[in-house]
Amino acid sequence: MRETDAATIQTVVAIISSNYLLRLGLQRIVEAETWIKLIGQTTHGTNLDEVLASNHPTIAILDTENDHAIPELILKIKRAAPAIKVILLSGFEDMERTRQAFASGVDGIVLKVQPSAVLIATIAHLARADEEVPLTFERLGSPRKLSAQAEPPPPPDTRPCPT
Repeated sequence: MRETDAATIQTVVAIISSNYLLRLGLQRIVEAETWIKLIGQTTHGTNLDEVLASNHPTIAILDTENDHAIPELILKIKRAAPAIKVILLSGFEDMERTRQAFASGVDGIVLKVQPSAVLIATIAHLARADEEVPLTFERLGSPRKLSAQAEPPPPPDTRPCPT
């Protein structure tokens, strides 16, 4: 994200995890990112409705170690705030919960073993997922003639080898 964007646009992120150390770690990861505003951490999804209604987060980070069923929690989040993007924090051992999350409409998955930069990049990507991104193409070298059929290779050289 450009510096000018960071000064004017803030992405509001909610953490949904029953793991205190994980919540604390996520706070430390995002504290250096001034464009991320971390709000209402909810444990076990208890005050989830209140957090979603009062703070209107753009993104919710959901931990697979929650005591609640992941699909139900994702559906509850999406019903309460349809525009919200959900990132699932998952470990290698959570394959079944990850599959369930995909089926329930999770927007992104970050493995817990990945560097914190991956989480920040995922938040940045999902925060601007609804923006139109113009695609530009640079021409490299001279233009090439494109044809529907490939040209046949030249015939092999049938002259005898000089001795």
